[in-house]
Amino acid sequence: MADPIMDEQTVLAMLGEDIVKNAKVVEHASVFALVAAYDRKVTRDEFMSIASSAMGLHSNLIRLALLNSISTHHLNNVLDAALITNTIAAAIDLAKEHQKNVADFMARVTECPTSADKIN
Repeated sequence: MADPIMDEQTVLAMLGEDIVKNAKVVEHASVFALVAAYDRKVTRDEFMSIASSAMGLHSNLIRLALLNSISTHHLNNVLDAALITNTIAAAIDLAKEHQKNVADFMARVTECPTSADKIN
């Protein structure tokens, strides 16, 4: 394993925060944990395990924020069909942008040399 680049104790402390009171901190820590695993050169199986958990934590915290926002808008009587429609459209646009970025990255990955390629 490689030496740490990030302050891993800070990431651990962030992961220990209350997910309701400090969801953004925990959300960021989930990504930092994934980066730390990459930096430390953990095994592929370990990386896949932390990636699954980190992405799951991140996406669930996003869902929690969304549900809290819907609840707040509903309680304040400002939730209407136009707001929901516009928000869904914006979310779809953003998801498509991320989908393209991931697909573009994977296209570049497929161009990387493999062990079967001869290097001159």
